[in-house]
Amino acid sequence: MQLISAHAGKLIRLREQEATAAHVARVTTGLDALDAVLPPDGLRRGAIHELLHSPQHPQPRFIAASLGIADCRLPIAEQKTSGFGNRQSTIDNPIIWFDPDHTLYPPALAAMGIDLARLYIIRPRTYADLLWALTECLRCTAVSATVCPVDRLSRVEARKLQLAIETGGGIGLLLRPNNSNAQIYAAATRWLIEPAAGERSLQRWKMQLLHGHGGRVGSVIYLEHDRETHLLRAVDPLAGGSGRKEAIKIAG
Repeated sequence: MQLISAHAGKLIRLREQEATAAHVARVTTGLDALDAVLPPDGLRRGAIHELLHSPQHPQPRFIAASLGIADCRLPIAEQKTSGFGNRQSTIDNPIIWFDPDHTLYPPALAAMGIDLARLYIIRPRTYADLLWALTECLRCTAVSATVCPVDRLSRVEARKLQLAIETGGGIGLLLRPNNSNAQIYAAATRWLIEPAAGERSLQRWKMQLLHGHGGRVGSVIYLEHDRETHLLRAVDPLAGGSGRKEAIKIAG
């Protein structure tokens, strides 16, 4: 794990020779019920994906971490055990996580299987620094995934981020409050994430696809994480709960 400070127009950059980005078009999550909702090209690389949340609810970091470590280095036909389920795979390329509020808890990410040696945490001092550093990280071809909370965007800024990730070829995950500014975006997919009623040992989220050309826009999927068994399930309520049959184990 490395902490990177972005201020005064300076950013410690990753040396591209440290890692080579994977330029594979499609990423699967490893959960059929969730993949079935996505557009035909899946959670594709070289694109921004947004996770929207109510301003009253916490940022959906668990969802972001799960998407951020999806193993997308193999061709789609070979990804039978990749995606969310491949928690312990060796991820060669760094994951960048922006933590402007200093609230990120790295051990929680490690418990999910993220190698802290490949995790870079950036704590910008200003919002302008955050947007600048975010653009640079998205543009870097050595970065596998970039996760960043974004409070507001102009149309020009949204377009800059889109062009940057198209150059870098990684996955850009933006955590955004679902407010009036959320109508400004340039993302391949957008999800509304809400906490759902669970049980003592079961954590649950309601995920609704808001945007994704060719996807089942408007569809709702429930993601469940069992804290005791460390199983992760995607449940499609329209499929009569058949999604419970598929479960993958995450590191615990």
